[in-house]
Amino acid sequence: MSFIIQAVFLWLLTFTSMSFDSSVTHEDAAIQDTISLFNYFFDRPGKPVLKLDTNLGRLVNKKMKEEEQPGVISFIGPDDSELSLPMQIRARGNIRKQVCYYPPIRINLKKTDLANAGFKKFDKLKFVLQCRDNKTGEAYLEKEFLIYELYASIDSHHVRTKMVELQFWEGEDLKKTLDGFLVEEEEHFAKRLNGTVLEKGNIMSASLQRDHYLKMVFFQHMIANTDWTIPNKHNVEIVKLPQYPRVLAIPYDFDYAGLVGASYAIPHTSLPIANIKQRYFMGFQVTEQEAKATCDYFLSIKDQFLSIVDNASYLDDRDRDDAKKFIEDFYKNFESDKKIVKTYVTKKK
Repeated sequence: MSFIIQAVFLWLLTFTSMSFDSSVTHEDAAIQDTISLFNYFFDRPGKPVLKLDTNLGRLVNKKMKEEEQPGVISFIGPDDSELSLPMQIRARGNIRKQVCYYPPIRINLKKTDLANAGFKKFDKLKFVLQCRDNKTGEAYLEKEFLIYELYASIDSHHVRTKMVELQFWEGEDLKKTLDGFLVEEEEHFAKRLNGTVLEKGNIMSASLQRDHYLKMVFFQHMIANTDWTIPNKHNVEIVKLPQYPRVLAIPYDFDYAGLVGASYAIPHTSLPIANIKQRYFMGFQVTEQEAKATCDYFLSIKDQFLSIVDNASYLDDRDRDDAKKFIEDFYKNFESDKKIVKTYVTKKK
């Protein structure tokens, strides 16, 4: 591969990761001194504490029906006093609400309440909770959060997350304290990027912005995640941004990744792997030139990945070491051109 080809590809990858100014609507101009509730939590230092006053037992027992129930969310507001807002809360998700005791949750707020409290009118908050109330459940959650941090380091077009502490109350009684992370909701994500999330229609891999797509599929291979598909938009947001001629696929929901190692996660029966810790490359028609250029890019950021793991203070020492070894193992595929071609070239000659 020539130096020019490699340089051009790396420039494209850098260009893909650049931030772009969003256009400002009249509504934004009118409330430019306010922020969304998501951004408020995201920008808070440390781990924000959110109090949820609701019937946790009913939420868990009715999780398969995803029935909304009333409650109140409380947190420390901008003036350092406790702010409380009425909410509707329900379970969400697919597999996790079946296999986990504590399902992911979604909170709906009233836009008028948000406006009166000085926040923009993004009225939905999504959370992933630890699967179970034990060390294993905490570890799964923390390693999935790490994956979001790793992906954010290579692409500014990513779903943002924030680690939080969720306290479940019933009146004056604290029922349970759980770790979780806040996940940027679709509407909020699209507005931030000045883009449109495509919810309908079939999208094929060939329709995607190619340089961005290659980064994404190599990253999925690094974390050993096969729980995603482009055509049915499974665990990817398909987004149209004005600065790109083609759409982008933004990954999310990584609990089936081998790096997480969840005991409930199993690969799809159509895949030639026996467990989720086995890597399987799912790139579409990747040429030898593309494979080598993308490998060069990932080699250039290897230390960056390992540094993020080293600085992940929320992980215990064993999980941190395991994550580093898992990433190091990915780079063994780059040891020779022969290995690169065998692992990553999928375009038939």
